Amino acid sequence: MQAPLWASGQIAAQIFRDLPSLLLLFYMTQLLGISPAPAGVAIFVPKLFWAVLCDGAVGVVSDRLRDRFARRHFLLLGAALVPLAMWLLFSGDAAAGSETGDSEMGRALRISLALALYMFVFALFSVPHLAIGTEIGKSADESAVVMGWRVAFSAVGLLLGNSLAPLLIDRWGGDAAAYRQVALLMAGLCSAALVLSWFGAGEAARPAQSRAGTGTALRAVLGNRGLMVLFAVLMLQLIGSGMAYASLAYVFSYNLAFAAPLATLGIFVLMTAIFAFGAQPLWVMLARRLGKRAGLVIASMGYAASLFAPMLLSPGDERGVYVVGAMMGLFNSGCYLNIYALLADLVEAEARRTGTSRAGLYSGLFSAGDKIGFAVGGTLLTGLVLGAYGFVSGAPTQSAVALDGIWTAYAVIPGCIVVVTALMAAMMIRPPAAVVAA
Repeated sequence: MQAPLWASGQIAAQIFRDLPSLLLLFYMTQLLGISPAPAGVAIFVPKLFWAVLCDGAVGVVSDRLRDRFARRHFLLLGAALVPLAMWLLFSGDAAAGSETGDSEMGRALRISLALALYMFVFALFSVPHLAIGTEIGKSADESAVVMGWRVAFSAVGLLLGNSLAPLLIDRWGGDAAAYRQVALLMAGLCSAALVLSWFGAGEAARPAQSRAGTGTALRAVLGNRGLMVLFAVLMLQLIGSGMAYASLAYVFSYNLAFAAPLATLGIFVLMTAIFAFGAQPLWVMLARRLGKRAGLVIASMGYAASLFAPMLLSPGDERGVYVVGAMMGLFNSGCYLNIYALLADLVEAEARRTGTSRAGLYSGLFSAGDKIGFAVGGTLLTGLVLGAYGFVSGAPTQSAVALDGIWTAYAVIPGCIVVVTALMAAMMIRPPAAVVAA
């Protein structure tokens, strides 16, 4: 029962990560009147620097203080601060800004500062939550099951944040007030999930926690070849996923020209979440029978196919796009299960070999990578690609070149990136025992 209760906190992590990645760039360009490039930079800068600083610091601190302040208590801190962070991020209004003489850059700066606080709150609960998960499973089979629960609850978060949120925004008028109302609703769900996870995240006795200095910890990370390869695969996949997520609303609005793009997006994500949730027993079985490396390769190639598939659809083809959503949920969830199960195996094997655990440090690294990858792909690169292809913010129609730019940001670049990660997994990732010994 411990793993499912602990994993419920992933609902909050998924909503907190994906809601800005899915909607913030669209919100800034379409409702706040900020051009794609500065909007992308405004989101990318705090995500990059604060993710590295906050996630790394929380990981090290949670290792050092674990005997006096259990990791699970960080979940309660996050639950208390989530509503404030979510509200500030979506509190802008283009009309109010024009009345007060607020410039485009001023609005972008305000979002950037709000996002810095948002990333700090995210680090407070996401890093300790992942660290607890890496320590729950005591064997390779158990780690796959634990991370299967994590991905299953990620699908629930995906359903609530990425399916329900766009549907409600559309239902409530699609204006800035609708975004604020949805932000408060999502914040309440996140806080509730973190409190539930706190009840289930009891921590068993584990090896002594690493209290190494910053330099020693950095050398431990950089000198672990297996960790670095796995981290590179995660980062590249997240860059591709971030670009695809941030471009979805544009694809549905312009390339596929749906009459109600946000409503269609909500149903698309619903299909993604359903198949991601239902696929976990399949991926756990494949991990046990074929190994997690093989599972990661299979999942990555399927995910790449799901990214290219929408380019074959005709405008208005809702049935086709929902099939693509199902494919994306099936294969993308397999990528995450195998990556994080491999991380858990690595943490466990190293703890047995050395007698000390760096679960917080390694979880901080991967949590930061999760946020940085989405920031690079979902804001910086997407904004730059759209700007380079002549996308006009807020315009009812776009030029043929701009439409090509949307496809480039959504499918071409992300699909190629994910294919590269499949090749990396096949050629560079070793079985967990060999990785730790390297």
